[in-house]
Amino acid sequence: MSELRRVRWRCRRGLMELEIILDRFLQAHYATLSAAEHAAFNELLNYQDADLWSLVSGETDEPEESRSRLIALLRQC
Repeated sequence: MSELRRVRWRCRRGLMELEIILDRFLQAHYATLSAAEHAAFNELLNYQDADLWSLVSGETDEPEESRSRLIALLRQC
């Protein structure tokens, strides 16, 4: 299974709004990310839906600098 297919599978969520945003992000930005950003994105996918939604919706901020750019890109989607 290719890396993109594996990541796309991990983006499947119980929260439809989050799944839509993650899918838009993959289509718009994933191909242009660096290897470090790919790793950081995979770390974000380990978050529970509620926690990830809080970051994407702007309710909370990401304390890790390495993931803050990704959160900003997700918020644009």
